[in-house]
Amino acid sequence: MNLRTITRRQWMSTVASGLAAVLLPGPIAQAQLMAGMTLVAQGKFRDNGMLHKGAGDAMIYRRADSSMLLRLDNFRVTAGPDLYIYLTKHPAPENTKQVKQGFLQVARLKSNTGAQEYDIAPGTPLNDFNSVVVFCKVFGVLFSAAPLTAIAE
Repeated sequence: MNLRTITRRQWMSTVASGLAAVLLPGPIAQAQLMAGMTLVAQGKFRDNGMLHKGAGDAMIYRRADSSMLLRLDNFRVTAGPDLYIYLTKHPAPENTKQVKQGFLQVARLKSNTGAQEYDIAPGTPLNDFNSVVVFCKVFGVLFSAAPLTAIAE
């Protein structure tokens, strides 16, 4: 077995570089992550009233194999029970009735803060949906919405 000896400084530099890439993803790390994907829609989360706050970016990417990915960046939303991510037909829903006019459940919300990714079901007709929302299923309450703008491909 041939082991290469490195100095403590080389080891620290390697560890620091790896941690920086994970903890502080910059434009280069972001570009590497999204390589082979095309941005097809994006929007910004907004507050829904005084109690339910939301902020951050929603981006939908088409992968090379035509599958789709929803990515939330700089994301935060008021904590609540039973929160889910939906795609909705309404362009800028402000209440439950508007959400229920047509929606697709994407997944249970992973966290109320931070970057996260969700696969969108294969065959989803993306053109039918105009916003991404955080919705509380148990109480039927809209927490935040991100109206989507299509990106020309």
